[in-house]
Amino acid sequence: MPTVTIPTAFRGTTNGAAQVEVPAGSIKACLESVGADAPGFLELCLDAGGNAQRWLKFFVNEVQLDDSVDALSVEIGEDDRLEVLAAVAGG
Repeated sequence: MPTVTIPTAFRGTTNGAAQVEVPAGSIKACLESVGADAPGFLELCLDAGGNAQRWLKFFVNEVQLDDSVDALSVEIGEDDRLEVLAAVAGG
């Protein structure tokens, strides 16, 4: 099963879990799978229109997806690792 690495800032929704195994599918399906067991997670990842939040970056097997790609439609295979990276700003 693919593994989704959860950003530190989002781990409150996963009861502190840093990684979650999900069924293979599109990135959006993987995020929805995490969200099914982690209330609030999906809202952190997707906007009201169902698009990825602009401050997120996705890495598949440590390779960042190009911004020109519709990241949510990229398929994640059985042995893949999806990392969700949330940009954090302070000030």
